[in-house]
Amino acid sequence: MAGILVLYGTSTGHTAKIADRLARRMRDKGNMVECLDVHHIPSSFRPEAYDGILIGAPIRMMRFPRPVIRFVKRWQQALGSRPTAFFAVGLAVADKRPEQQQLVDQWVRSFLKETGWQPAKQAVFAGALLYTKYGFVTRFIMRKIATTEGRSTDTSRDHEYTDWDQVDRFADEYLAALRH
Repeated sequence: MAGILVLYGTSTGHTAKIADRLARRMRDKGNMVECLDVHHIPSSFRPEAYDGILIGAPIRMMRFPRPVIRFVKRWQQALGSRPTAFFAVGLAVADKRPEQQQLVDQWVRSFLKETGWQPAKQAVFAGALLYTKYGFVTRFIMRKIATTEGRSTDTSRDHEYTDWDQVDRFADEYLAALRH
């Protein structure tokens, strides 16, 4: 039984939902898993207490949240001494055009270069249009973007594009790598 940390940054809650799913999947397989928001790390936090660490972050405006970047930079040595994984979440992932996928890959590579972190596993998950959580201006902008990209423009509800089977497979693959 492994002790695993799933740490995430989130802006509208969807990355937290994916982190919770990963944590639940790994708990169901008999592991002790703690799921933490990067904004709520206790002062007693020590990464050495975990056998493995997964870190997730949303892609917003072609970047990752500063608190996640700061966390990775601060704990880089500890992250390098145990099996780690990174998952990125964004609407751009749902766009299967090669040029869009190249952009997503570029954003992830830039994040890893900026932080100096080399996780053993990586994944990108399609995010969600969370119209009901956006303010007026963000909802307007996201609806315009959705129109040009062929996504739903029904702002009366949220639209998830996440492949939950892919999320489960990522958890399983990480656990398999952790055991070897």
